[in-house]
Amino acid sequence: MENAIPNLEIKSLNFKFLEEQLPELAILADSAEQYIFSNSNKAVGLLRSFAERIVNIIYSELNLHKPESSNVIDLLNDESFIESVPKEVISKLHLIRIEGNRAMHNQSVKQNSIEFAMSLLKDAHNLARYITLSFYADTFD
Repeated sequence: MENAIPNLEIKSLNFKFLEEQLPELAILADSAEQYIFSNSNKAVGLLRSFAERIVNIIYSELNLHKPESSNVIDLLNDESFIESVPKEVISKLHLIRIEGNRAMHNQSVKQNSIEFAMSLLKDAHNLARYITLSFYADTFD
């Protein structure tokens, strides 16, 4: 199956490890990182898309049945997801979702700070590490 993700160069060394196996995640995270200082709302909106993709990867890799309503909040609150995923991971996904929604609806990012956007980027990095170690460890160097 051919990958629909364009072949873009990932500038961020922080998310380079995703480039080969999970290029869509790498592109979203790299783009978010590029916008942190110039447009933190855009960066956080991109991180929301990143988190949504993470949720879908978890459902796929764990073969969890998606509820009929498959918006992110319903996916995160589904009992099978909650039982299968560490609370810390779910908490980070919820935080990025909430702040990403605010950003996408032109509300200022919490505390309107670059530092807060950077903390969400760190959360995204931890989520990426969780995904790779949980599901793709044997395909990474």
